[in-house]
Amino acid sequence: MRVGIVGLGVIGNVHAKVLKLLQKDVVALCDVNIDVAKLVNDAFGFDAKVYDDYQTMLNEAQLDVIHVCTPHYLHCQMILQALSLDVNVLCEKPLCISQQELQKILFAQKNSKAVLGVCQQNRFNPATTFAERYLKGRAIQQVEGKLLWSRNDEYFLRSPWRGDATQSGGGVLINQALHTVDLMQRLGCFPQRVFAKLQNVNHQSVSNVEDEATVRFYGDVEMSLYATVNSPLAQEVEIRFYLQDGDVLTLLPRQVKLNGNQLFCEQSVDYFGKKCYGSSHQRIIWNFYDCVERGNPFCIDATEGAKAVRIILACYQSQQQNKEIYL
Repeated sequence: MRVGIVGLGVIGNVHAKVLKLLQKDVVALCDVNIDVAKLVNDAFGFDAKVYDDYQTMLNEAQLDVIHVCTPHYLHCQMILQALSLDVNVLCEKPLCISQQELQKILFAQKNSKAVLGVCQQNRFNPATTFAERYLKGRAIQQVEGKLLWSRNDEYFLRSPWRGDATQSGGGVLINQALHTVDLMQRLGCFPQRVFAKLQNVNHQSVSNVEDEATVRFYGDVEMSLYATVNSPLAQEVEIRFYLQDGDVLTLLPRQVKLNGNQLFCEQSVDYFGKKCYGSSHQRIIWNFYDCVERGNPFCIDATEGAKAVRIILACYQSQQQNKEIYL
């Protein structure tokens, strides 16, 4: 298959590394800074044609698959354009940043012959799949999620779109904690309503998005989440499942613990980017291509990718209106 990547920043390079490892035929690279595309082309030896306009790339390169690795506000328009041409799409999270965009993408997916996948790779972590099997059939009483990461002003100054709500869609919830929200709703339950308190504590001079979030989720299982990028020292994301039999299952990126004792540990880990991205970009990209080649549906399509986005958008609405929001 003929493959293209649009957006060749940090996460675009992760996709490039995995595609090189999987020996995929990368024939086109696109970035608004065409020199960046040339550098990636040379670094990985792709012999691809480089572009600075994604529409030109889609119209000329005869792609079978495009990887969308751009800032959040560009995801929707690029997905819609690719699906209209029946080009398969693997898009980085979040799927999009508004309810209107969600509806457009869901409609486009329904009316396209192409496969759309969302790169929520933590579902493919061996620890996640182990926890999912363990929790099957067990009654969960409560779920607590905790994300304690560190981002300085330079993080926002280096890529100003991250601190602009109109371009990023929000801060720590949609950018860092989306994977945590996704795993909580998948392994716990999809909430019926949410109540959120969000604030910008430490980055007001460089950002207008939240850097700290406290959320309560109400439904068949009550859940809570605390997420911040103001931690002095970044820690592993932790999700605790309090079971009705009194046990506590703790899910970490590489481990699963029961009442503090290790049940599972991923032994060998290859990171293709930042450690916080986890080890599963290779797994999700391989799985996506396997589905496309076999003509099978991909497990994280627009409908699945929309779930975490819907929850997070409700959190932003809750903050704006200072009340519980029903989903």
